[in-house]
Amino acid sequence: MRWQVQSAPVGRILVIGVWLAGQSSIIGMLIQAKANPAQVARVGWRIGLPIFALVLWLSILWYGLLGAGVAVVAKAFFDYAAFLYSSKLKPRSIMLNMAGHLVFLVIATVCADSMNSLSGMAAIAVALIAGNLAWSFCESSELREVASRLRQRLLPNAG
Repeated sequence: MRWQVQSAPVGRILVIGVWLAGQSSIIGMLIQAKANPAQVARVGWRIGLPIFALVLWLSILWYGLLGAGVAVVAKAFFDYAAFLYSSKLKPRSIMLNMAGHLVFLVIATVCADSMNSLSGMAAIAVALIAGNLAWSFCESSELREVASRLRQRLLPNAG
């Protein structure tokens, strides 16, 4: 039981790291699709990897497993920031959209720690999914267009 209690904070940190890594991989693929795969390799291998190895080693040495989790999140954030800068996209709207989804992720993490009943967890999960979808629809005109086309295809007489 002791290792489970000690590993819970690391798991919470790694959830955010996995989410950030997913965000950065999307932008990395966009850069590669723009015919610039060398930029992705330069950020990931030549700059990010040596720094990450040093930060990981020092954080494990000083803070143990929790330090390793924080180092992974820091690497994911570095990749995301570097790819966002390299993509030449407008970062303000992307960061606002990302921040909204991050808020839902943090709320889910906090709620998961404080909930004891399965029905309460299910209710929170449904509410967070609905909120996350609503945020996506508010922020993405492309998603609204896809939903409109789907509705027209499935319900052609619904106006």
